Amino acid sequence: MCSDIEAVVFSFYGTLVDITTNEGDPLLWKGLSDYYATQGAFFSPEGIRNLFVSEVEKERSRARELYPARKYIDADLIRVFDAIYKKGGIGADKYMLRDTARYFREKSTISVDLFEGAEDLIDMILDKDRKIFIFANGQESFAEVDMRTLGIEDLFDGKFFSSAYNVCKPDQAFYDILLKETGVDPEHMLLIGNDLEADIKGAKEAGIRSVFLNRSGEELKTPVFAELIVKNGDLNEVAMYLEDIL
Repeated sequence: MCSDIEAVVFSFYGTLVDITTNEGDPLLWKGLSDYYATQGAFFSPEGIRNLFVSEVEKERSRARELYPARKYIDADLIRVFDAIYKKGGIGADKYMLRDTARYFREKSTISVDLFEGAEDLIDMILDKDRKIFIFANGQESFAEVDMRTLGIEDLFDGKFFSSAYNVCKPDQAFYDILLKETGVDPEHMLLIGNDLEADIKGAKEAGIRSVFLNRSGEELKTPVFAELIVKNGDLNEVAMYLEDIL
């Protein structure tokens, strides 16, 4: 059978990757305070936490001013870490900022794992000679850390994280970016995601086919515009479905 699907697009957290973080842990902010101190910028744990919160909101406001038509805005935390360094009188280069993001992510992560069947599913799609992309709400700098930890950073043809574009799913501006930069027509794309609003409704509005991972297993009370609903988010079921249509 000749498939008309040229590319499979995955959401990331909650779809391929199961992650638990705790950014409210006081030890994280004590550690971040100490980390900045090693770079010559001195803040108390409470001070750096409050500064982080205020700089995130400033970054969101900046993005809203730049893109007033966008309903769903995201902030890039690399810019936030940079602003904190500047407050401490330090000019940070891109390597320092990357390492700071890595430190923050590693110290705030409790656990990060691939869902069962994720790597086999990706390998199967690649064996079918289809392009494969990540299209996700989240921080690009954090996802890079998580991908390296999981050993999957080189498996994708492209990665689109909301922080890099200052826009989140289900905003159609983000879907437009995905379609334009991949060069794939929406009717030849299949999105797999676990969020009804951001993934499934967003894909429908963009003209993209979708598969919904119902990880809660609960009965759905609203219409689902997906061609397959996978109860409990079983990726092995997704693999069997894609074997038939790719």
